[in-house]
Amino acid sequence: MKLSLIILLELTIASIICISCSKDKPANSAKNETNKDTAKVAPPGAIIDEKAADEFPYKDLGYDKGLFTKGGKGFTGTAVQHHSDGKLKSRYQFVDGMLDGIIEEWWENGQRSTYKQYKENMRHGITTYWDEKGVPTKQVLYKDDEEVEEKVGDQIPKDLGI
Repeated sequence: MKLSLIILLELTIASIICISCSKDKPANSAKNETNKDTAKVAPPGAIIDEKAADEFPYKDLGYDKGLFTKGGKGFTGTAVQHHSDGKLKSRYQFVDGMLDGIIEEWWENGQRSTYKQYKENMRHGITTYWDEKGVPTKQVLYKDDEEVEEKVGDQIPKDLGI
């Protein structure tokens, strides 16, 4: 049982890495050639001059009958929030008005604070928490919104693959 949970955890992390890599491919390689060095060194939460076309301000979403909406319909896409200084605060992925995908949050100092996986509005996959210094404090594995396993302190893998 413990071995199968470890394998499930490793497969989930590998899937996230593959999905993340495929989403990072440039849409306009000529434009990205000029900004290639800048993009590689920008830390999570960095102020980005250009807003990505697929990101929508979270504050502009509606909420109706348990669904996040845009223009009266269930929102599909990525919504973001920023701290008062302009640094990225959170990024949420939605499908048909429901949290579905990766949810990321950052402390005001730019350090990641949480990384969550959702499927159809339920926690499903790994949720990891960090303190303001960037040290992982807790990791929880969820399946259909039910906690399957929790790790703290030295139990948390050193290489989270995130």
